[in-house]
Amino acid sequence: MAASDNQQQPTKPILGKDTLWLVKSGDRILGPFLTAEVVRRLRAKELVVIDEVISPQSRWRHIRDEAVFSVVVDEIRTGLMTVRDDTEVGDAGAKTETITIPRNADDKTPRPIKDHNTSVGSVTSAGFDSSVRASEIIDADIVEEIDDDGEVIHHASARKIEKNSDRKSSKKANVHSSLSYAPPGKERNSGKTSGKKSGRTAFVSKTSQALWALVLSAIVAIGGSIYFFKIAPARRAAVRADEVARLRKEADRAWSLAEFQRAMKLYGQINREPRLDLESDLRHAILQLRVARETLAAKRRLEELIPKLPTSEARSRARIALAVASLQADEPLVAQNALLKIIRDTDAGPIAYFNLGAAQAANGQRAEAIETLKKLDGHATLGGPSRLLISILHMRSGAMKLASSATDIDDQGQQPAWRQELYTVGAVADWIDGNKRRSNQRLRVALDTDPFQTEEFFYDPLLYFEALRWRNLLPYVKDYSAKSKSNGAKALYALALVKSDRRSDAQQVLSESLSPKVNDSDLQAVSAYSMMMQSRDEEARGALKFSRATTGGTTTAVPMISAILDARIYERAGDRNSADAVWMEVAKRPQPPVAALVSVARVDSQIATEKVIGTVERLKVLYPHSVQVMKLHETVFAPAPENPSEKASENPAAGAAVDASAKP
Repeated sequence: MAASDNQQQPTKPILGKDTLWLVKSGDRILGPFLTAEVVRRLRAKELVVIDEVISPQSRWRHIRDEAVFSVVVDEIRTGLMTVRDDTEVGDAGAKTETITIPRNADDKTPRPIKDHNTSVGSVTSAGFDSSVRASEIIDADIVEEIDDDGEVIHHASARKIEKNSDRKSSKKANVHSSLSYAPPGKERNSGKTSGKKSGRTAFVSKTSQALWALVLSAIVAIGGSIYFFKIAPARRAAVRADEVARLRKEADRAWSLAEFQRAMKLYGQINREPRLDLESDLRHAILQLRVARETLAAKRRLEELIPKLPTSEARSRARIALAVASLQADEPLVAQNALLKIIRDTDAGPIAYFNLGAAQAANGQRAEAIETLKKLDGHATLGGPSRLLISILHMRSGAMKLASSATDIDDQGQQPAWRQELYTVGAVADWIDGNKRRSNQRLRVALDTDPFQTEEFFYDPLLYFEALRWRNLLPYVKDYSAKSKSNGAKALYALALVKSDRRSDAQQVLSESLSPKVNDSDLQAVSAYSMMMQSRDEEARGALKFSRATTGGTTTAVPMISAILDARIYERAGDRNSADAVWMEVAKRPQPPVAALVSVARVDSQIATEKVIGTVERLKVLYPHSVQVMKLHETVFAPAPENPSEKASENPAAGAAVDASAKP
């Protein structure tokens, strides 16, 4: 191109479909394109309306601001075209655009443009506005050729074109959205646009960091919430469940060993936990009624439990407990009606029948009570107390012969828990009936019976034993002592006073009886027992010395009751060896107490032999509800636990409705 052409003043061409355009999209300059090609690329979303274009002798302007493109801009703006959210612009250097310029047909050689600093206007034989300059065109080749028609064809390939600007430019993203253009009529300064994009990029970066921090915080918060509200409570609940199970095992064991005070405390601890252990609730209510004597509170609790209990047996026991509450409240008629309904409506067990007999006796219906109690004759555990109550009712009616025969059990050894009471009533009834010989025999057995033996047997607290208390026997024993006037009868009367918690009266009787004969073994033994009940064991030991009186230098045999109390004092002092030695001697006598048999078996069990195992099993069969036998059996047969304070034990009596009652 001649130099004179460059010096001519360019005229503003008319923009039309043959106008050539350079397009600045992001950090790339594309083209030159014809107007139709720019329109096509806009519709294909290869360009967006905020990209800038320049034509010969013009400035860079947004596509949306060029009137020649207003139609396609309106189409995009009004949504008549199907648009995509993101349009990815291809590599500008991947294509080569062809520019055709008329030329002298005689010149057949192509003219490459080698000066990269030449303005774009010179390439197209038209000068661009000098206010906008391309300062750097790197790796660009523009070659002109002549086609068959004599037209010059320029091939341009530009891989990097950078704009010379006084301000720093920011890199545009390669992806443009058709929704990101500004409304027409609002011009944007290219420098301001670059600054805004840079600020927007920094803002997006900070926002991303904040969002990630928020996400991490949310994850930590959610994890912490899951742990504190799900995992940790579940672990605490599991630990607490194990603790409740351990408490339940201890409570059941205390129940089976007649340790009712301790069992009540343990069941109370269990009941404070959220659970559905209704059996623990029922047992706690029964103990609250019978041990703590909280009649009203226990009655309310039982009324709440009855509709919730799952089995008819449990509901029956709760209803029996309500009847016992009426007996404790001196409402025997209410209790009698409730118990009559229980034995009619359900297959009532022995407890219901025994309590019905006690309620009938309290209402003065002695004949009905006797008939009810006779249904329990021969029962393994309630046969003895039933016969005892029958004999007391006969004595109240003045039928001493019937009272004596009621206590005439073939094998009194099978009734160790009521042995002393039965023989006492028998001795009194026989004496009043005139059979003094048998009365003296029964008196001797009553005095030689272990006074602690009855309390060491298990009975369900539901059994109402108030009619069998020693205070109900006391008037008859007093009358017997006054008529007999023997030291044995006086000793029996003093024993009845101690059992009735009238120790001061007992001490007065003993003092008056011992003054003429201080060495009487029976009186001294009862005196020792009275002192033991007051925790005066040393004084009791001194009283027992008088029971070992000597005559003529020959030591008389130690009375049974004295030996029994001597062994008991050693046990209370923690002298196991001395106690076992005394029990060994007592066990050799006829009809020894259960404590002596258990002591011998315990000593022998230190050497585990088949004989010892057989002895322990035999004791379990003979005395299934003896607390001492239960403890010996679990010591011999139960495996040693890891924690000695938590011995595992079976509960042979807790599940049986028959074998449960308050300590007599």
